[in-house]
Amino acid sequence: MEPEEINIEGIIITGWSRYDHLAGLCEIWPVAEPSMVLNTQIALIGAHKALEGLSKEVVLS
Repeated sequence: MEPEEINIEGIIITGWSRYDHLAGLCEIWPVAEPSMVLNTQIALIGAHKALEGLSKEVVLS
């Protein structure tokens, strides 16, 4: 009996809080939120389209 081949695919998105466990979450959230949005968009649709859409949103807000 031959062992089955296991294919694992995925992506892991982490935040900066893992580097500074003593930082208060209320202090890092304003900086972390735009980064989280950009990284999620890049993971879902690719860098070129994510950056194009984000630049329009940043200019409007």
